[in-house]
Amino acid sequence: MNDGGVRDRRLTRLPIAAGNIRFQIVCVKFLRGDVPAQSRVATNHNTIIGPIVIQMPRQSGPISTFADRPADAKSTQEIASEPVNPATTSTTTTNATSPYSPPSGSTSGSYKPIADTDVEISLKSLGLTGVPRTVIATVLSVGLSVVGYWCAAPYLVPGLRDVATEIKEVPGFAPLATRFLEIAGLALTEHTNWYDAGLLAFLGKIPHLHLLHSNFNVDLPTLAFFTVLDLACLLIPVFLCFPQRFPGRSVIVEEISPARKVKVEKDHVLTTLLSLLASTILSITIYTASKTFFPGLLLTHLKTVRTLVAIPLPLLIAGLLPAGYAFQEIVTKHGLVSGWWHVMAAIAVVSGTGIYYGVKGVDGSGVVGVLSSWVAATILAALGLSWAAEVPVLG
Repeated sequence: MNDGGVRDRRLTRLPIAAGNIRFQIVCVKFLRGDVPAQSRVATNHNTIIGPIVIQMPRQSGPISTFADRPADAKSTQEIASEPVNPATTSTTTTNATSPYSPPSGSTSGSYKPIADTDVEISLKSLGLTGVPRTVIATVLSVGLSVVGYWCAAPYLVPGLRDVATEIKEVPGFAPLATRFLEIAGLALTEHTNWYDAGLLAFLGKIPHLHLLHSNFNVDLPTLAFFTVLDLACLLIPVFLCFPQRFPGRSVIVEEISPARKVKVEKDHVLTTLLSLLASTILSITIYTASKTFFPGLLLTHLKTVRTLVAIPLPLLIAGLLPAGYAFQEIVTKHGLVSGWWHVMAAIAVVSGTGIYYGVKGVDGSGVVGVLSSWVAATILAALGLSWAAEVPVLG
């Protein structure tokens, strides 16, 4: 649901062939987009014509008609030629290019300057000003990870003892650098709200989780606990250190009429179908790779692999449904190229470093081989979503 915002409506079609019957599901998709400047409304007796704002003096009392105008009243041309007194006039404008910041030198209307987060206020009280949010979030995340994994060790060690690399063999900079790259990537791509950050972080872990479950027989409860703990250690610092803005959502000023403040229900049927489509394409690609490409790769580059049996396709589709949902959310929101690139960057950072530093007996060629199959899977899934939902190429 879009909270108070207005999305541009885009027609999407998802053809489904069932036997000789072809069903055409036509849905209305509300993609997030900026509200055009021409649709913004200004008050306080100002008039907007496109990007031009005409300032008019504030009038107190009832509005007089032409018939009531005194004989000595000034004409419109005379009023327009007079200098404007800032004390008696006000302007309410909106910034069509950036819905997150007010126009330069203005804090009027519904726009407000971005306030410091609680963490930044605490640092300023200690005299530590100018510290980048990415650095603060990285330090907090690594600290939470150390405490969280130390407390969760009794639950994780039994399932990961024979798979995970020993701590003394992992370089000290690896966890810090990995988390810094992950948070910096979220900041650069404007995914610093908890929702988008959670989707990308979860997608980044999928190849690692699939490898642990399918080829190292790690049980699902252990993987679920490991995933929730790792996501919590990432999202809590992101929530504390970054303003929770949602890129792509329209910003509506308070003066817009109630007719434009309509809340649009999300099309759950379309979302479910697109999630199933993405999950199916991902699963078929990975299942094919597990049958043909993975056995030789794993035997050569992953010395501690336990099994080469592929997960049955129906179970794999069901297991990747959350990944399909996250993938279609990112791609449909940010466009085919941009969304796919964000997902691949998350996979390279999270699963790439996770497999290389976290799995025993693996080398760089093995990591590249595993991730290459997921590159192909995500490309096919993105193309499938583009065909089914008319996803824009560049967002």
